[in-house]
Amino acid sequence: KRKMHKLSALENVLKKSKNFDNKLLKIKLKESKESFLYIPELIKQSRINIKIRDHKNFYLRKSVALNLIKASKYFNKKGYILCVESSYRSIDEQKTRFIKRLNELKKNFPEKTYEELLNLANIYTAGIPIFASHIAGASVDVLLQDKKGKNLFFGAHYPKGDVESVTNYSHLSKTAKINRKILKNGMEKFGFVNYPFEYWHYSIGDVCATHILKQKFAKYGPVNYNPKNNKYFFEKDKKELYKFFI
Repeated sequence: KRKMHKLSALENVLKKSKNFDNKLLKIKLKESKESFLYIPELIKQSRINIKIRDHKNFYLRKSVALNLIKASKYFNKKGYILCVESSYRSIDEQKTRFIKRLNELKKNFPEKTYEELLNLANIYTAGIPIFASHIAGASVDVLLQDKKGKNLFFGAHYPKGDVESVTNYSHLSKTAKINRKILKNGMEKFGFVNYPFEYWHYSIGDVCATHILKQKFAKYGPVNYNPKNNKYFFEKDKKELYKFFI
């Protein structure tokens, strides 16, 4: 019964996600070409207690980075430590992650069609460039720790892509629901918008945030950024941004 319930819940998530994605595909991009900042430099200046998993790629658009620092200060005052699991990714890295997720799903759900598998993989690892706010430098995957450095319980391990990852999933413990609310309320105070299918994913200025906030245009789109020479490459063919990588 439990397995059947989970399969039914997954089908429901897939349906909701596809409907959500169709709305995102209608959002137009007006790329701001805002510069990137290296977050560890800001951390030194701000003297905040924050955990970073990937120092090498810890770049974000300037306004996103500054808001992240503000959010971290807020959580510190509340007795928490913000843990940044992922920030900027190159387009190639995102594509590799998506293909890996797709191949895993093929093994787990051999009965599903290729189109169903594409849409299912896309929920938890964006396979359409315009959805992938990490490659726009516009999003972060974040968790919280207490003062002692112990991870708060959220009901599903990061980055598990399953029904339990849905932010408002109803079958969660009271503790998990409270902790997700603490994280969400804190991030929203500083302009971040939660992607409703992943409790850990927050963005500013991408198509997801634009849609949820009922704004007209997204200001951050996919970009290949080279920190060594501070060079940017923005995709000129916007049609390609709205199609699957493969």
